[in-house]
Amino acid sequence: MNRKIVALLHQYQLVGSGVQMAFPEDKFDVRIFTIGSADQVFRSDVPIYASPVTEVKSDWSELLAVLPEDAEIVTNDESCLKPCQEMRISKSMPVRMASNLATYSNKLAMKERLSACSIGVPRFQKLELAPEGWKERCTAIFKNIGPSLVIKPDTGGYNEGITKIDLLEDFLQWSQAHLGEQGWHVEEFVSGRLFHANAFVLDGKVVPVQVGAYTNPPLEASQGFGLGSITLPWDHPIREKGILLNEQVVQALGSEGRFVIHTEFFMDESGRFKVIDVAARAPGALVSDIAKIHSGVHLEAASYLLQIGEMPEFPKNTGMSAGWLWSPPKEDGSVSTVLTWNRTFEDLLFDLERTAEGMGTGNGSNWLRALYET
Repeated sequence: MNRKIVALLHQYQLVGSGVQMAFPEDKFDVRIFTIGSADQVFRSDVPIYASPVTEVKSDWSELLAVLPEDAEIVTNDESCLKPCQEMRISKSMPVRMASNLATYSNKLAMKERLSACSIGVPRFQKLELAPEGWKERCTAIFKNIGPSLVIKPDTGGYNEGITKIDLLEDFLQWSQAHLGEQGWHVEEFVSGRLFHANAFVLDGKVVPVQVGAYTNPPLEASQGFGLGSITLPWDHPIREKGILLNEQVVQALGSEGRFVIHTEFFMDESGRFKVIDVAARAPGALVSDIAKIHSGVHLEAASYLLQIGEMPEFPKNTGMSAGWLWSPPKEDGSVSTVLTWNRTFEDLLFDLERTAEGMGTGNGSNWLRALYET
């Protein structure tokens, strides 16, 4: 039996277990092509021999000459969504991803659109770094957005290039070092309880999969801290609100196409939401894995299946809550991973909280327990 060749495009996001679920070895020949580093393709719990990896030296267009005509081209990497779309179009293949990629991939355009649709976002402003008058402009921006702000590139993901600033002096120093550059914006630093809402979209219909709570913000993971999250029970009030928010986000940014949606949002003490990021692809870390335990849908696998024209499983209440933890990165960047689940939400919260403290992943606020009391 001839196996279908699948070219998987990669740059940053680590490939998880979803690739093996979506593409069983007896039916598919998966070949991973990366413009990143070949030794930083797979998540630490995925066998490195899962699929061969080839480093692309120049640009993605060189693949078109070597791939068979009937080969599938897929990605779950935010940096590769646009190239994947363009390559499929050039080969006259159906493009099954968010039709309006621009509002999902450009974080400034995303916030502008969400704000225009009355969806809460942090205060934000485009960062003009033209040399003339830069110091006065940046000082005014800091006073308007600060006292703590986050500098972000307009495009990209995975906290690449993101810098948190607390002092005007540091903001001016960063700005001076980037004079003449384009594609940056700033947003206010917000705090509170951080959640993620996940679904897949089928030509305008949003199919909710899960709502989860982070142990601490993902930005802290890029600063040497650990990270984790836990699924909320199907009848949890925050889950219901998160599902509604996710639907509103999709309607605002574009619901045409077939894709997985990952929305991150803070909830402040008054219960108001602020969306800090949205991605038209499956989330990283083990968020897809806890979704599989919690609702029967592995988000990463669903992302791949939708792209090749197949349907993922629809979510169902398994009766399980699930959580995951990453330890703080070691010297080589590797992390230890914990995946845990339980039918009793309170017990899982207790175990996850204690494990997080032992791994150095918890943020010390003991706030996860409040999810049970909500």
